[in-house]
Amino acid sequence: MTDQEEKGAGKADHEQRVHEAFDTLKADLGDRAAGGDAETIEKLREAALRKDATEVREHLDVLAKANSWLHSEMVQHPKIARLIDELALWGF
Repeated sequence: MTDQEEKGAGKADHEQRVHEAFDTLKADLGDRAAGGDAETIEKLREAALRKDATEVREHLDVLAKANSWLHSEMVQHPKIARLIDELALWGF
């Protein structure tokens, strides 16, 4: 496998894990995350897909200040917590 193929496989794996984590979070939250909360969750998903640790941190900070229950749900969710740990490795 070439370096290019390995990078592509790693990117696909990352994207799959991000989608799986956020899909299970949305399923777990159900209707509790609506409106602006749902929009923020989707912005977090997009930032995580891009591996944009700065933007993820900014969105988490907004959640922590504006809606602590959702922030708590996110950081306690095993798959989301794992992604946040990965972001820490990227310079979070």
